[in-house]
Amino acid sequence: MDINMKNLRYIWVLAACAAGFLASVRADEIWLENRRTEIDLGDALDILVVVDSSEGDLKIVGEDRPSIEVIVDKFSSFDEDRNRAKVDVDFEEGIFRLKTFKDLKESDLTLLVPRSVSLRLRTRDGDIVISSIDREIELTAIDGDILLEDVSGGIVANTVDGDIRIELSNTKLVNPISLATVDGDVVMIAPKSLGATISASTIDGEFDSELSIQRRGKKGGFGGWVGVTVDGVIGEGGPSISLKTIDGDILIRVK
Repeated sequence: MDINMKNLRYIWVLAACAAGFLASVRADEIWLENRRTEIDLGDALDILVVVDSSEGDLKIVGEDRPSIEVIVDKFSSFDEDRNRAKVDVDFEEGIFRLKTFKDLKESDLTLLVPRSVSLRLRTRDGDIVISSIDREIELTAIDGDILLEDVSGGIVANTVDGDIRIELSNTKLVNPISLATVDGDVVMIAPKSLGATISASTIDGEFDSELSIQRRGKKGGFGGWVGVTVDGVIGEGGPSISLKTIDGDILIRVK
């Protein structure tokens, strides 16, 4: 029994060492040394970008490029409170994760990325601006506005205290979109050719659309007493679009 237990512990140690070794092989940890840092992705363009920031704005710009460039607004190589930022890149799992520490948690961040990346972003006390991304986007903001330009879905964007504005690309919508805010307006700018199934609701606000909607629902939410609820089809129909706010207007405009 003692021999078996020793063998078992030995196996556990080997397994732990192997796991640590594999993790170190798969992931690259890069500590930023300058305000601007470019990381080559090689062939790993199908990658998820993960960012969590607070008290600073976050901007993501999609470009035709094989790398990701990180720009940290308040970075200072000579200040220990403003030079702590790192990137973890796991090429095997397809994840690019940006982390900031100390005073850099309150810095504005800009990432220039390939258009083909997916995004998972979260901010506190800061705005999110996204442009020219072709893949999935998941955004959460606490006390901040969300602006999306030249995007094609699928998109999930939520903010507690802020406006959401989205401008769809001219390509055919093929993925669903969900936009929700507690205290703010929701504005969607779309091409005339948009085809979608839409559900929109506001408790304390107005709804207005420049696109024709074949309504399936009725105006007046919560039994018709307060708010506006609209369910219907835009154009020839298509992926679902959900627009929701508690205290704000919902506007659909044509590009």
